[in-house]
Amino acid sequence: MASIQFIRSLVRYGNASANNLVKIKMWQNAAIEEIASNKGGQITSGSTNGSSFTQAVSMTNAEWSTVLDLVLTHIENGTFPQSRTLARFQ
Repeated sequence: MASIQFIRSLVRYGNASANNLVKIKMWQNAAIEEIASNKGGQITSGSTNGSSFTQAVSMTNAEWSTVLDLVLTHIENGTFPQSRTLARFQ
């Protein structure tokens, strides 16, 4: 999942102009269409000397769609992403 800073940046971007908000909605539609056509993301893998690895190169389309949905929810509700850290000291 994306960091709260990234989500905040997208919320600010979407709030900056109507054109930016339209772009975010277009990005979300494109991500959902990619997921629907089974193009979930970019993955790289390799192997050598008996070991192998698989790693996501970037955010998957599913993660991107989820982030954009969260961003649009904040914009529509007029809220700004918050984070809370709880700690217990003994």
